Amino acid sequence: MWKVNTSNPGKILEFKKFLGPDIELIEKDLAEPKADALTILRFKASQFLDTIVDDTSLEVEGAKIGAEVRWKLNDLKDWVGHEAVFVCLLGIHRENWIYVFEGRVDGQIVTARGEGFGFNPVFQPKTSKFTLAEKQLPEHNARYLAVESLKLNQFKWKLEPLKNWSGEFQ
Repeated sequence: MWKVNTSNPGKILEFKKFLGPDIELIEKDLAEPKADALTILRFKASQFLDTIVDDTSLEVEGAKIGAEVRWKLNDLKDWVGHEAVFVCLLGIHRENWIYVFEGRVDGQIVTARGEGFGFNPVFQPKTSKFTLAEKQLPEHNARYLAVESLKLNQFKWKLEPLKNWSGEFQ
């Protein structure tokens, strides 16, 4: 059984879909460092053992969105037509290492279409005519791709834990 830390209802549904319905949820809200997505994930994963944590970011051409996407959702309308990459990092702390798994989907920012959480209504994968909110195939979901890498233990990075953060938090 997988343990997952999230309190986001949309992410909970996705994790149950991708990992199976019997996941154990750990709903502990963590302060996130004001840093890049990999540092945020490394810090979050270091707070648990054998528990999946995630960090989602949206890299938008010409914009500084990244890991702060949840606070900049309303700004995305200003970037319609720009290339974007949906990135999901999953981390798990095992045996004194943080293993990081990545999923990436190329696309663009479009005028909002469909009902969905986060940036799903405005992100359209390159290989689709639909936004993620309108229709989402597994290969268009960076979280799904990261979970598949996790299941196969195909990590992208093996990093030392980062238990403490002395900088600013988001």
